[in-house]
Amino acid sequence: LQVYPGDPTIDSLADPSDPYHGTDFKSKVNGSVTWNIRKWTSTIFIDRHGASPNYAASQGGYSDPDAGTLHPWIITNLTTRYQWSKNLELALSVLNLFGVMPPEDHSYPGNTSVPYNIFNYNVYGTSYYAQISYQFGK
Repeated sequence: LQVYPGDPTIDSLADPSDPYHGTDFKSKVNGSVTWNIRKWTSTIFIDRHGASPNYAASQGGYSDPDAGTLHPWIITNLTTRYQWSKNLELALSVLNLFGVMPPEDHSYPGNTSVPYNIFNYNVYGTSYYAQISYQFGK
C-alpha cells in the first residue's frame, strides 16, 4: 500500500500495525453446496475467515511480546426452500448454524467493552429467518 506518491510502501499483510488493513484476515475462503429433491432445495454455505493479528500486534507489530494471531473463524449457514406452488415459495434459513463465536483476544488492555475486533467479528450467534415469497403474474 502506498497512499500518496513518495510515501513509504507498506506491506499490509505482513505489518499488523498498518492503520489501513493491518488487522484484516490473511485469507478468506467460502463455498456452498446446493441440492434439489422434487420441490425442496437446500444449500449449505461455509465461510472461513483466516487468522488475524491480535490487538497487541495491531498496536506494536509482531515484535510486541504479547503479539500473536487469532485462530480462523468458520461460519456455517443453512437454507431450505419449499416450492409450494408455481408462484409460492417458503424458505427457512439458519445463519451461524453452530453458534460459533469469534476468537477471544486476551491482549486487549481491558478498557474496551469487548475482547475482539468489532470491525472483523460479530457476536450475533445463531439467527433464524423465515420467508414467504409470492410472485404475481407468473
